[in-house]
Order: sequence, then C-alpha cells, then structure tokens
Amino acid sequence: MLHFVRKDGILRKDGILRNDGILRNDGILRLEKLGDCIMTTDRQTLTATVLTLLRAIAPELEPDALDPARPLRSQVDLDSMDWLNFLVSLHERFGVTIPEADYARLVSFNDVLDYLDGNRG
Repeated sequence: MLHFVRKDGILRKDGILRNDGILRNDGILRLEKLGDCIMTTDRQTLTATVLTLLRAIAPELEPDALDPARPLRSQVDLDSMDWLNFLVSLHERFGVTIPEADYARLVSFNDVLDYLDGNRG
C-alpha cells in the first residue's frame, strides 16, 4: 500500500496531510491535489510519524543523528516520564495498546517501529 506525504516530511499528529492529500486515521487516502507530494511505503510513513511524536517530547532530537539500532532512550535522553508520554502518544496515534510487560522489548527506534508494524490493525 502506498501513501502520499509531503516532501518536507511534516505530518500532523492526527495523520492528516493538509493541502496535499488526507490520510485519515482509518487508513483511507483521499487526494485533494498532488501538488507537493511524493509516494512512500508504509514503513516510511510509520517512521516519519513516530519521529514526529518523538520530537514533540524531545524537540532537540536531530533525526539524522539517530542510530535506529542503538538504545533510543539514551540517544534522546528521555527520562521515565518522557518515555511514558512517548508510549502514550504512540497508543493515541496508532491505537496500539502497549502493555507494561512489552516495555522491555522497545529498546531501539527499530524495535518501536517493528512493534508498531506488528501490532497495528
């Protein structure tokens, strides 16, 4: 499945891409105009959205400096409350319930993406 995202990579928290196309929360894409859009894969869209949520909690994050295989919390310097807020934002955005027993599985950025990829409806 392909989605359209803005070339500047900006996604709103609700997943709506205004003036380009609308990717609604139910996964249905409706194009208003193509203008400044490029096509991406689901994983690219997921990555951009998770980065947006993470930057809302840690605005100092430089995505290019992020090593997706290294422990995320140490790279971004997230304390336990920031980490919890990040997990809550993932739940709110993707509708994925992350039980406390799974927290230990979410170490790297790739772990978070894989978890969301495997648990999205």
